[in-house]
Amino acid sequence: MKFFLKHFLLLLVVSYLSQLAVFMISKAVLDRYSQFRLTRFYRNPKHSNFILGNSRAVNSVNEKYANEKLHVDVINLGFNGMPYSSLKPILDDVNKLNRNVTIYVEISALVNNVFDDSYAYYISNSPELKKEYKSTPFNWLQLLRLNNEIFLRNIYYLRKSDNDWINNYSISKALIEQIKNDKRAIVTFPNEEELMARIVQIQRLCEAHQNKVIFFLAPYYPDYLKQMADYKRVTDHLLSRKDIVYYDLNTLPLPPNSFADRLHTNVSGATALTDFLLKTIKE
Repeated sequence: MKFFLKHFLLLLVVSYLSQLAVFMISKAVLDRYSQFRLTRFYRNPKHSNFILGNSRAVNSVNEKYANEKLHVDVINLGFNGMPYSSLKPILDDVNKLNRNVTIYVEISALVNNVFDDSYAYYISNSPELKKEYKSTPFNWLQLLRLNNEIFLRNIYYLRKSDNDWINNYSISKALIEQIKNDKRAIVTFPNEEELMARIVQIQRLCEAHQNKVIFFLAPYYPDYLKQMADYKRVTDHLLSRKDIVYYDLNTLPLPPNSFADRLHTNVSGATALTDFLLKTIKE
C-alpha cells in the first residue's frame, strides 16, 4: 500500500509539473511572438486610444486603417462574444497602465455577462483577470488555460498580425429579404438598469485614472434595427445623460453594402465608423 501511495503521489507531482512546463513554455513563446491583439496589448500596453467590446467592436474600428491612414495610435481590444465579466478586468488593466488616453466602449458587450474561460489564458499577465478566476481550477491547473479560442488565436497569429484582418463580406440578398419578412420584436437590452449601472461604473473607473471614456452603439442593419423593441428607449436615455459621452452610430448614413450581416459592418462600414470615432469626434 505504501509503495502504491508513494508512486501515485509521484505521478501527481510529475503530472502537475509537466502540465506547468507545457503551459509556461507555450505561453512564453506566444507572448513574445504572437501578433494577436490582446497579447500585443500585454506586451506593449501603452497606446493613445483603446477599443473595447465584442465582435461589433471588432468590426467597427479598423485598427490598421486608423494607424496608417489617420495616423492615430489605436488598438482594438474587442473580441468575439466578450462578456462584461471579461471586459471589466481588461479595462482595469488599460486604466492602470495608461493616463490621459481615450477608451471607446461598444455597449452591446455590457449586456452579456456569461462566464468565458478563454480569458484565463491571461491570468499570469493580469492581476485583475487572476481575481476573476481565483476560485476556479484555471488558477492552479495551468493546462486548462490553453484549452480555449484565445490560445488558438495566438497560434494562428504567430506569423501574421490580426491588425491585417478585415471583414470583406457583404450582406446577402437572401438575408436582406429574410430580415424584411421577419416581424418579430427583438429585445436587445433585457436589463436596462443593469446596463446603466455598468456604464456608470466604467465611467467612474476611467475618470479615476484621468482617462476619457466614450460609449458608442455600433450600427445594426437598418431593417433589423426597426425590429428592435427597446432600441429607441435605451438610446434616448443614454443621449439624455449629461454625465456620459455616448454616440449612436445608427444615425450615420451607411449604405446597405456597408454591412456584413444583421449585426456587423464590413470593411467599408468600418472605415466610415473609424473615421467618425477617431477623426471626426477628435476634431
